[in-house]
Amino acid sequence: MELASENRSLYCPVEKVGTTFWRRAIYQTLHRNEINHPYEVSIYQALSQNFIHPVANQTTIDIKSDFKFFFVRNPFHRILSAYIDKIFVPNPQFWDQFGKPSIQLFRKQSNSTCYHDASFSEFVQFVTWSVKNFRKADPHFLPATEMCVPCTVNFTFVGKMESFREDMFPVLENLQLENAIPFLEDGLKEKSVFDALEDSIFSPYSWRKDILRCMGWHEALQRIWRKLQMRGLIGMDKKFPLTRYASARISKEMFLETAKSAWRNSDSSKLKKQKREVFIEMYRSVPVDVLKRFAANFELDFHLFDYDPSPKEIFDRTKSSSRRHFADFRH
Repeated sequence: MELASENRSLYCPVEKVGTTFWRRAIYQTLHRNEINHPYEVSIYQALSQNFIHPVANQTTIDIKSDFKFFFVRNPFHRILSAYIDKIFVPNPQFWDQFGKPSIQLFRKQSNSTCYHDASFSEFVQFVTWSVKNFRKADPHFLPATEMCVPCTVNFTFVGKMESFREDMFPVLENLQLENAIPFLEDGLKEKSVFDALEDSIFSPYSWRKDILRCMGWHEALQRIWRKLQMRGLIGMDKKFPLTRYASARISKEMFLETAKSAWRNSDSSKLKKQKREVFIEMYRSVPVDVLKRFAANFELDFHLFDYDPSPKEIFDRTKSSSRRHFADFRH
């Protein structure tokens, strides 16, 4: 649990559901005279403050807090997001943490040493196994109902990632951050996109030495670019713009500006559809029996928060889909 003590608010973070934004917002409550809106808080500031209070025993939660909230997300989308951000892109820490057991447990033969090539199907199988057996469990994929126990804690507000723009404003008001609302109403889309681009690019540059032990830098930047396409931030028609020579020399700032330009020149009307197509393709790479077991382990999340546990678009294999080969993507 994370506490904004000044106004007696309590936040339960569910990873891959806007947690960085809300940690920034809580940081702002502690520095409200210095900060106009959450995006002025760096990711480092948001994640490194001592206002984070882990709660080992959920019964110790201060149920008298004036405002208790958390956000949820469709489990299918949440797990895909975890795969794209933690395995598909260059992320040595999570290659070892998520990629390694995905491959070791669910690949018959492998000579992988960096575990950066775990497939999405292998990762879904690992998550399913982990949640069922509560082994190697991680906040990035544990069910929201296990993270925040809403059947035990009487939360004031439960928001959804799917309606984040609408749900964020009442929470900001309860955190007494009404002054931030005009800044976010006017430019939320651009602020959130530029923040996502910067984090996607700057973080791998800080891990460059470890990444180069496993793959070339040209391949690493290609994966970052492809991630931005998979997330619906850059159009599929925006081809990776760098040669191997240019990749070796481009700075993170210049690569960020290149990505921003690609976003500005992408057809926004196609980006949402593009993201949906990636979602369908990735899940159609997973056997149906695996999807059923996955859904069973997230049953309470699906039921309590009104998500479909068996969407036809990924369970019905009688229809062919136009593949872009993301699910089997290798460098």
